[in-house]
Amino acid sequence: MSDPRIEAAIAAGKIPPDVPIPLLYDNRDSQGIIGIAVVTALASAVVISRLLSRAFVVKRWGADDTLVLLSLITFIPFVGLGVHLIKVGAGRRYAFRELVLNIDEFRRMQVVDTFAHLVYGTALVLCRVSGLAFYYRMCRLYTEFLITIKWVFGILIVGYVVQVCLIVFHCWPITAMWADAAEPNTPMSEDLRCLQWGEVYIANSVISLICDLVLFGIPVAMLQVLQNMPRKQKLPLAIVLLPGAIVIAISISRLALVRVANFETDLHWCYAFLSLIVVEVAEIAATLIALSLPGVKPLFDRFILRKDTSSEYTGSNRTSRGSNFSNSERGLTHFKTSSPSSMLSMESFGQYETEVTGGSHSGEKEDGIRVTVDVRVQDGEPRSKHHGKPSTGWF
Repeated sequence: MSDPRIEAAIAAGKIPPDVPIPLLYDNRDSQGIIGIAVVTALASAVVISRLLSRAFVVKRWGADDTLVLLSLITFIPFVGLGVHLIKVGAGRRYAFRELVLNIDEFRRMQVVDTFAHLVYGTALVLCRVSGLAFYYRMCRLYTEFLITIKWVFGILIVGYVVQVCLIVFHCWPITAMWADAAEPNTPMSEDLRCLQWGEVYIANSVISLICDLVLFGIPVAMLQVLQNMPRKQKLPLAIVLLPGAIVIAISISRLALVRVANFETDLHWCYAFLSLIVVEVAEIAATLIALSLPGVKPLFDRFILRKDTSSEYTGSNRTSRGSNFSNSERGLTHFKTSSPSSMLSMESFGQYETEVTGGSHSGEKEDGIRVTVDVRVQDGEPRSKHHGKPSTGWF
């Protein structure tokens, strides 16, 4: 595949005789862009399905839905910046960058990389906080969970601030470039004091991994607390709530790729930086997917499994009618309760429906009265023994 930049460098005599020309053309840019496009399309489809499900099937909209939408909106520009970096040659060999790109092109590439990772961190923190908002909505009756969520929120925010500061203040005076972008023997090269690229990105990768571990540890705790559920009901819950293991694996691979990219040479080239861009896109996409799957379930139940989910997810507004009673009958009250699994699927803990039907001494039919009330629920043993006091706040 021809590249006008390489041809111009050859014509200008910038390529030394000992540098093989095929080495300059060698790249996997197309594969990287295709991989980015696939994971971006998949994540967008899952998030949009989740939002449609929440808006039109469940007919409830929470802060977690708004946050995941903001995360998707922030994710798209990062994808664009990543594709741009690949196209300008950020994923190619060092010989291409040093011999084909001029100093201005190299500097612009570094500036784009710096801003891309600020957007990357912002998209990730929005996505993670949306996950916390979802957990809050699911377990708002459990005081221990609420305390844990607040601590995790603090960890995520502190981690994000540290990541941003490492990127913004990696050089002094502040610049979006790195030390190797400065021309030798110039005031910029003499005055600029920078951390190494590898040091900053390894530190940020470790912080990101810690945030993923604490974020996706919450569903594990939820399954432990709800261990009285039957196994056949717990398994689907685990499948829905624990795809975060994939996110953690991706986060670990990102850390490994940063280290490889920091030390690789043209003699031992494995396209680590190109792979790093793809993995970073995949990390955000996988986090969006992992935290959106529970919201997609009602849409899947209705249109794929063809289940009648009107009463399960949106409640029923029907008014019941009374039946004939003998003179000795005094009336009847029915209480409809939800099992733990149905409560999770409804995403509405503690909602009970009370159906009251009044009797008649004369045997005449009378209109029934259906009353819906919200109550605090305690299953099994007293909550003070295992779960602490119920929360008094509603999300």
